[in-house]
Amino acid sequence: MNKTKIFSTPYFRLILLVCVLSGLIIISSLPLFLKGIAENGHDLYFHLMRLETAFIDLKKGAFPVRINSSAISNYGYPVSSLYGDLYLYPFMIMRALGFTINAVFKSLLFTINLFTVVISYLCFCGISKNRNTSLIMTCAYVMSPYRLTDLYVRNAIGESVAAIALPIAALAVYRIYTGSPDRAEGKKASNLLALGLSILLCSHFLTFKMTVFILMIHALLFYRKTFTKDSLRIIFAAIGKTILLSAFFLIPYMDIVVSSPIRLTDTIYNTVRYIQDHGLFLSDLFMITHSEFADRYPLTPGLILILALLYAIVMAISGKTRKDTAVKYYIPVILVLLFASTRLFPWNYLSANSAAFNLISQIQFPFRLLMPATLYMTLLLGHMTDNYSDPAWLNKLTLIVLSFGLLTASLYTETYKKETSDSRVIYRDTADVDLRSVGGGEYLRSNTLVYTMDSFDKPDEYLRGENDGLVSSYTVEGTGMILECHGPDFPIDIYVPKYNYKGYHVYDEHGDEYETKDGLYDLLTFKLPAGYNGNVYVKYIEPWYWRAAEITSLVFLLYLFITALRSRAFIRKQNDQG
Repeated sequence: MNKTKIFSTPYFRLILLVCVLSGLIIISSLPLFLKGIAENGHDLYFHLMRLETAFIDLKKGAFPVRINSSAISNYGYPVSSLYGDLYLYPFMIMRALGFTINAVFKSLLFTINLFTVVISYLCFCGISKNRNTSLIMTCAYVMSPYRLTDLYVRNAIGESVAAIALPIAALAVYRIYTGSPDRAEGKKASNLLALGLSILLCSHFLTFKMTVFILMIHALLFYRKTFTKDSLRIIFAAIGKTILLSAFFLIPYMDIVVSSPIRLTDTIYNTVRYIQDHGLFLSDLFMITHSEFADRYPLTPGLILILALLYAIVMAISGKTRKDTAVKYYIPVILVLLFASTRLFPWNYLSANSAAFNLISQIQFPFRLLMPATLYMTLLLGHMTDNYSDPAWLNKLTLIVLSFGLLTASLYTETYKKETSDSRVIYRDTADVDLRSVGGGEYLRSNTLVYTMDSFDKPDEYLRGENDGLVSSYTVEGTGMILECHGPDFPIDIYVPKYNYKGYHVYDEHGDEYETKDGLYDLLTFKLPAGYNGNVYVKYIEPWYWRAAEITSLVFLLYLFITALRSRAFIRKQNDQG
């Protein structure tokens, strides 16, 4: 067999594909090979707090973790219930095996890159049907400077995980609107859409809301296809499956938000969000190494995607895409998303005068729209490559894009190394993490003293004025606490150094449960009976319907997995018989 035949065999092409995808994973992870972690990462302390407090409670036997009991000096913070952390459990296991926080956090970021590359490629293969085009799309999406800044500078872990799910949702929508009305294909499309939306919902609620809003606009723009029997069947099936798959997260989330007023809901319903000043300058969209934001790191979809957009606009102006529905859809949507990410968009005026826009403004930063814009630009790049490029040049174009991806990674890593040279540290154990780092405190109770966190270092001292002579000791036990109480001759309120979230129960030594309520600064409060002397036990117990939701999601996930295996086996059998 000569060399030409060897290079054209499926086995060789598979090896080459694995090498290219592995290369993308490695070059997108180059900043991880530098020593330490940059301590000035925007959300670093918040996510380290999430990981470490959940790990502490997991060691105590809580599974799944619902209340991060050691957060805020043991006052507790239900971030695990309100900010999905299912993807963190493998890394909690790494902590249990003795790995340092530094190694675990870097492994988390590397894993995000790995899944982004693999999932993106598989999904883009389903859209393009051409391997070279799929590689081009994957490289452009993964190496987007905005995604890299999201991961390494902003340390926006939830948003970076959500970026893995966006191509899944895109493939599902592509199949719904371009695929066959066959019931089996429709079932696959609904499963994909449910999977994508569930990952979004359980990883980053803001990206989920942006995606749902964009999907609604898409459905209205293509209403003729949307409002058909087959499409509606797929869409409603996907909604139902999303609810079932994410019930383990959705039910506790809704229960806590409804039963325990938190700052997040207060902000949404009672505050006008003025976010225009957080928008990008128009020039930022074209700067591949620097920007005015994110500590001078780039906030742009990337030069490859910008060039693809400009090429598509030129082709559209010249009339060569006159009958191309996809181009007519992609270009306006991309331009709107890019414009809305800048400070030129009238966010403040619209938020002040429209309840709907004020709700949309909860995204906090207009530049967050760059993530869906990046996805749309990637889809446009793939479409233009498949339909408006010379097939003879496709291999060369692939090589050019991959080379530019390497250049982007090199420039980005060089900038990252320079800007963080004095701020990279090594986090080894719990003592190196500030467990009071609650970010913006969105999930704190409404009356919590947000700006006096330092006074929470010693709960017994903080509460001494209210519990003076009534509580002689506070002992942390599991996710709860033991209070040694000494009651007077009349019933009296006792303030527990725990914020009163759904799930807390208070018992005495005889097993009698005391009614709880919100007390001073929304602290967990109960009424101690007259003359009671002894221990009082505070326990965090999941409601039964939370457990039912967890079982429902697990059973439905297993059902989808088994039906997928059976479907593949059936197709393989049909092919063998054919």
